[in-house]
Amino acid sequence: MKNVGNIFVLSLAVVFCFALSSCGTSACNRVDCGRNGTCDEADGKCACNVGYEIDPACGKCDMKANAKFIGQWTSAETCPPASDPTPYTITISAVTNDLSKVQIANFGRTNCGADPLGVIATIDGTTLKSFTTTCPTVSVSAGSCSLSPDGLTLHVVYTLTDGGGTVYSCAAAMLK
Repeated sequence: MKNVGNIFVLSLAVVFCFALSSCGTSACNRVDCGRNGTCDEADGKCACNVGYEIDPACGKCDMKANAKFIGQWTSAETCPPASDPTPYTITISAVTNDLSKVQIANFGRTNCGADPLGVIATIDGTTLKSFTTTCPTVSVSAGSCSLSPDGLTLHVVYTLTDGGGTVYSCAAAMLK
């Protein structure tokens, strides 16, 4: 009978401990970050996995970081010493297996040989940075590239050096 009493007291103590720990004041008690994020115990905010952002509609890390950039954009730019202000189309697409980057086709209305120049850019919130290209005759460096709050305009400042060594300092407004 004494053993039954000890088991009962021990069981009650275990249940009490679990009850106390589940009723704690964790900042993450009622936070759901979705499949692509975790809650930070310190502040109760979601920390999204690389390549994902918080979707404003649901508050979860379910929005791909590249989604806001993908699509057709019409670019109007100035690129001294060149002086062709005619708008042209670029296409921004996802990079396979890397949600933190996008590929820009027909960048700067420049060719690499017979093909339009392609550039890979790294996403940092609403900016694109670290422009790289595999073209051996053209180099591109981004000064700045930011998305407008409404998501419809990319403001880009960049430097392009062509195969002949000519340096172009460009500013573009790309409209979606």
